[in-house]
Amino acid sequence: WVARFDDQKKAASSAQLLPKLVKNSLFLGYSTDIIDCVSYAKEKGVLDIHITTNGLLLTDDLAKGLVENGLNLLVLSYDRYHMKASSLGEVEYTAFMQNVSKKVDRLRSRTRQSQLKIRVQSCVDDYSSDNIAKETYRISGLFPEADFILINPVYESYAVRPHLMNMEEYYFYPCSYLWQRLTIYADGTVTTCSRDYDAQYNRIGNVNSNSIYDLWHSTRLREMRKKHLHGGRKAYQICAVCENYLIHKKYGQPGSGCTGLVYDIEEKTH
Repeated sequence: WVARFDDQKKAASSAQLLPKLVKNSLFLGYSTDIIDCVSYAKEKGVLDIHITTNGLLLTDDLAKGLVENGLNLLVLSYDRYHMKASSLGEVEYTAFMQNVSKKVDRLRSRTRQSQLKIRVQSCVDDYSSDNIAKETYRISGLFPEADFILINPVYESYAVRPHLMNMEEYYFYPCSYLWQRLTIYADGTVTTCSRDYDAQYNRIGNVNSNSIYDLWHSTRLREMRKKHLHGGRKAYQICAVCENYLIHKKYGQPGSGCTGLVYDIEEKTH
């Protein structure tokens, strides 16, 4: 992984340690490898390292190692869907996640120069403005240590059809993924987004035959970025049906929660 990281570092001076890689590593229990990855990335000058987790495998030693080695953002997923996956009851699950948040907060307060932020994110069926505000207030009360609360809609992520049935009511903004990350599958296939499940639409190449530097600066990826910046996002199947980075023309509401993290959005009154 060191050689692969060095190649990625060459491709972009500021990169995100991809959450998919980290979540898989947590699942497999490679905690030492993850700490080493974060430490190595920081030594090489990576500015922003994120990990997204449901917290179930975030042991005390792993949390301590991540905080001490410079993790920038810990994203905790908290909602009824993750509760079901945990096999815990609602009260036990909430208490467990609160303990994780408090544990990490204590660690960062004791660690000199720690810049770690905590984000708690949740998925809801009702993505109305009123319910978003209600859930944000509720979760803020449960997790007072959290620096950010993010509410996302529950949606079906298909490559061939949209989850939102009123796409024409939204402005399509450029997707930040094209400047942030690559999606690399187990066989080395590279595409722009995990929504491209079989790399059928946005395939860029393969890390077994191309360097990450070359893929990052490839003609195809440069063309996609240019298209997105100049209103041509709909030219790409995956991008045309995706609810990320959409903003409602009338109400200003984002198509999904992550939009508000990238674009400064002020919702209009209904």
